Amino acid sequence: MNTTSPPSKTSTSSLWTARLASLVIIGGLFIGWNSIWIYPFQMLTVFFHELSHAIAALLTGGEVLEFFLDPRQGGHVIHRGGNLIITATAGYLGSLAWGVALFWTAHLSRFDKVINGLLALIILVVPWLLKGQGFALVFCSIFGICLLLTSIKASHWVNDFLLRLIGLSCVLYVPGDIYSDTIARSGTVVSDATNIAELLGGSTMMWGIIWLVISLVILLIMFIQLWKSPGAN
Repeated sequence: MNTTSPPSKTSTSSLWTARLASLVIIGGLFIGWNSIWIYPFQMLTVFFHELSHAIAALLTGGEVLEFFLDPRQGGHVIHRGGNLIITATAGYLGSLAWGVALFWTAHLSRFDKVINGLLALIILVVPWLLKGQGFALVFCSIFGICLLLTSIKASHWVNDFLLRLIGLSCVLYVPGDIYSDTIARSGTVVSDATNIAELLGGSTMMWGIIWLVISLVILLIMFIQLWKSPGAN
């Protein structure tokens, strides 16, 4: 007869600690969203957005000519060749995917220090490989070095918390960014949805709504699974 052991008090405690840490981060992000303390994580989401464009361009046979970050939470990737539809779609959904992946990595893995170290190397190296300009080089150098030092010097708990913070700030930033760029300011700014509308038809707002719904569904699934998952004990 197969028997299943009930979860230990230690594992249950660890699970609730992980859930509580995630809720604290979410609350802190909402309360301090416009503060200088959250700004680096917002810019990191922009970095992932532009990185996703660049990866899509490279994977579909293109060449990245410029990787640019704007300190006002904007940026662009100039590329030659590649699949325009895939590349344009990759920005919002790609940065959301980065956020989900990083959060679940923190939740399910015990190797947060190693993961943060690898992430730091990506942030440090990518702008130089992709012909980054000005602010992109400065921001990524500072953030990457700080993250690398944290992975080396700080405890597992600090690295776990930081990885959750990075992941959650990404997934919470993306829906608001989509809404702002494609719905609230539709027709006044050029966005990825504008490019998709020109390529496939429809309106900027229509594509913005589609991406917004996708992002919100992914967020809902993510938080439902968080409450079900035992995590890394």
